[in-house]
Amino acid sequence: MPRSCPAMGVSRDKPTTGDSSEAFQQSIDPSAGNFELIRAADALLANDPGLAERLCRDFLNREPSNVAAIRLLAEVGIRLGRFDEAHRLVAEAAERASELGVVRIRTWLASRRFDIAMLRGDPTDAENAALEMCETAEATGELSNFM
Repeated sequence: MPRSCPAMGVSRDKPTTGDSSEAFQQSIDPSAGNFELIRAADALLANDPGLAERLCRDFLNREPSNVAAIRLLAEVGIRLGRFDEAHRLVAEAAERASELGVVRIRTWLASRRFDIAMLRGDPTDAENAALEMCETAEATGELSNFM
């Protein structure tokens, strides 16, 4: 198990809120800071599903488990009348969102253990909890959502 993590040097000015639903919503919301997906959504709104499809597929080639991109590509499929593909993509997005929820819960629990250890003044437990957060998120490709 790796003993280093990019988040280890990050100080927390305040404890986490414990609301994992906000982080989860951001992970599936194309407007949550991913400009490529925003461009794809804009293309779809501008009635250019071909451009939206190309942008989504390019993005998914790099990040194949991104729920927002999968959902957006499903919408493109609906607009293009590719209902079987859209149905498959909707099911895939639902499955990945469910998996992501488990990761979020594990990471949230570790973040709470981190907060408690810091409040108790126990740097060893805090470090272990921070490593657990990072390793859980990194193993599933979700580390950037927690930084």
